[in-house]
Amino acid sequence: MADLWGDSWGNDDSWSGGGGSWASNAGAFSLDMSMGWEGGMSLGSKGKGKMGSQTAMGVALGPKGGKGKGKELSHAPPGATVFVFHVPVTWDEEELQRHFRHCGRMLTCVVQRKDDGESRGFGFIGFEDLEAARKAIVGMNGFTTGVGKFLSVSIKKGEEQYALPIEAFPPRGNLSLAVSTTAKGQQVIPGATVFLFHLPPDWTEEELHRHFIHFGVMLTITVMRKQESGESRGFGFISFQLPESAKRAVEGMNGFAAGPNKFLKVQFKKGEEEETHAVASAPAALAPAAFAPDAVLAPQGDASEMKADASVQ
Repeated sequence: MADLWGDSWGNDDSWSGGGGSWASNAGAFSLDMSMGWEGGMSLGSKGKGKMGSQTAMGVALGPKGGKGKGKELSHAPPGATVFVFHVPVTWDEEELQRHFRHCGRMLTCVVQRKDDGESRGFGFIGFEDLEAARKAIVGMNGFTTGVGKFLSVSIKKGEEQYALPIEAFPPRGNLSLAVSTTAKGQQVIPGATVFLFHLPPDWTEEELHRHFIHFGVMLTITVMRKQESGESRGFGFISFQLPESAKRAVEGMNGFAAGPNKFLKVQFKKGEEEETHAVASAPAALAPAAFAPDAVLAPQGDASEMKADASVQ
């Protein structure tokens, strides 16, 4: 194990993986989060379509993921559409697209709305290929959108058999723990540290904490600053408790749109790339029983929130 520096984080609570089961202190139970969406809705660059008593607002996306110009929506192949739940009511299609554009080319992006236009808190994104849908789950399932609010991202119901497999990942960290700026003597496993470049100038350790805590328990986190002014130098490091968390962070957040013309570069710490190959080749051997391959978990929530999740289906 190697000594590393950065900001100290305490122990965290739990969740993981691709969106099929919930875990809580009271126990675990299955919950299908992939509400079915029957396609066949043709929208222009922005359009409105009826789905029974539901209204769908959609954005057609062009060749490079930009908005289309009045063309009919292309249909994503089976297994390439994800269901996104716990979407903040303030998010429109453009904001939903911004959070997922790094995953791959999007063909459709829809936020489900009530008849009065108010968001129902969930939507669908249709990608061009299966790998993009897999990355959307790896990178954005459990993403923090507010205090106690986490996105739930899963394959559209009925298409699970077509989707690419997704390995289980370590439990998420605890967002409520305070940010520390010292970590002297902190022991970090080689391969568990990621380097982040192209950070927005106003991002602090707290912003990095919020954007990456769903990948696992953090041991250290640092935004590098100029010595004279304290101004951010635009890069930093995060050290996780487990290399599997770092692996997921690299897979899931590289290219994330952090702001206008700001796309995060996330990679393993230089010199530790070989350690990551060992993790990739033997994840089951390195993974504790809590996140064995068949134990895919989704974000924790209180009982009232879980009931609300179930009622959406």
